Amino acid sequence: MMKKKGTVNASVSTALNSLWKTIPKGNLTLTLRTTKRTGVIAYYGDISYIALELYDGRVKATFFVGNYPSSHMYSYATVNDGLPHKLQTIIEGKKITLIVDQGKPQSIVNSGKIDVFEVKTKQKLYLGGLPKAVAQKALDGFHLKQVQSLHGCISMVHLNNELKAFNEQVVVEKHDTLVGCAPALDLCLGWIVLNMANANLTPPWLTVFNAAVILVTLELHVKKEMSSASKKKFESTTKKANADP
Repeated sequence: MMKKKGTVNASVSTALNSLWKTIPKGNLTLTLRTTKRTGVIAYYGDISYIALELYDGRVKATFFVGNYPSSHMYSYATVNDGLPHKLQTIIEGKKITLIVDQGKPQSIVNSGKIDVFEVKTKQKLYLGGLPKAVAQKALDGFHLKQVQSLHGCISMVHLNNELKAFNEQVVVEKHDTLVGCAPALDLCLGWIVLNMANANLTPPWLTVFNAAVILVTLELHVKKEMSSASKKKFESTTKKANADP
């Protein structure tokens, strides 16, 4: 199982010290897991900007290369079901494409004279939330609908196809975040997620808990298989008995 690195918290604000080259093409790919309907996912820019946020459980992408007004779109699918969702954002000139999981690509164009997305001042890529000053500026400029921090987990962040680790060399700002996504188990009907930010739990306890859940799941699965096998055997015996003279 691949180890995930990310942020988990009720109030997330993380800034990556990475120059995002978007000419001639740039992309941001990450995995998101949340149960909330709103929250900042990613923000980058100054006068020109790109913003990703949750809006009513869908991903809203706002894009502005300098051609008024800004362009925006909403994902076809909702992503606030607590399961991991892969989000891909591709910038090509004044066009942006959003892909959620293996879904159909969605694109918008910020039409006008300016043909490329270029952030001319040194800016940070914010994930999961914004500092107060940046948040206020984004609100005043209508870059974001709201600036509530993300409640959930962001992991597997790739910038121009390069995986970014959440270490001291990359993360230059961090507010109320934890490294390492909360563990989750697929129990067919959903995921069990433990938020280490709000629980006084130790890793050994989590290991025991996970093992217990896995054992219970396996036991139920075995019982189900045995039940099915017994049923088939009974049906076979019944058919044979009915066939005998």
